[in-house]
Amino acid sequence: MIPLSKYQDNPAPASAKTEASPSRSIVRNSCRIEGLASIMKKQILYQTSILLILLFSTSLLNAQKSEIDRTTKAYSYITFNLLSSVNPFNPRYRIGYIQNINSKWKLGLDLGFGTRKLSWSTSGFITNYLTSFGGAIADDYQLWEIRPELYYILNPKKSTIQYISTELFYIHHKDVYHRDHIEQKNGESFYFERANFLRQKYGLNIKYGFIIKPWKGLGLNLYTGLGLRFRNNSFSNVINPIPWHDPREVAVDYNEHEGLFFGFNFSVGFRLYYSFKES
Repeated sequence: MIPLSKYQDNPAPASAKTEASPSRSIVRNSCRIEGLASIMKKQILYQTSILLILLFSTSLLNAQKSEIDRTTKAYSYITFNLLSSVNPFNPRYRIGYIQNINSKWKLGLDLGFGTRKLSWSTSGFITNYLTSFGGAIADDYQLWEIRPELYYILNPKKSTIQYISTELFYIHHKDVYHRDHIEQKNGESFYFERANFLRQKYGLNIKYGFIIKPWKGLGLNLYTGLGLRFRNNSFSNVINPIPWHDPREVAVDYNEHEGLFFGFNFSVGFRLYYSFKES
């Protein structure tokens, strides 16, 4: 926890420093729980919708592609993630390469990058969509990520390949927020005029997916997974911090909390790929 005195450029009004009463703390905790529940419902709705679409698409395409591929040549892939650019919380473009090692193993690497100018959120319709999920981004939003991944192929001779994989990931996300608030690890909160935000997220996912070949050279990769993650949020260059104790409004978004957090990480994806055989 970083003490408020570190941020304090100007003395706060005496009235702003009044400690919250026990009854106010109860109300504030109740509001925090309701706010967190609302955000979690929106995230679950978004991820569940995507997962159901992927499962339906997989069942349909798998039923159409049940034949055996007897070729002894293995495939490598160039991939483009179709969901990352419309992610309502952290939009970015993600491309990747999967190198064949042998009939059972492949090694891949995904790289992602996003900014406000590159994001779909610059359009009015998408901005409303993002805001409805609690995921609108600020003007100085920038994110890059790296994801190495090791694949184990369960059925290498099938036309529709199934696999399990282990993925490591690191995400570096920064932004500049205006007229917002921060909640510290001790529960104390304050408003500010302007602050630089940095989020570093890293962890590991175990994934299960399909590599489907509906067209010659082009295909789809659908996957889902679960893992563990660490998230470290920090704020710097905070201007005009003022202690804040309004129980009617609480910090519930992931980017309003300062400190290191540990938890589960849910992964779901839909990639378009171009495949080529090795000689």
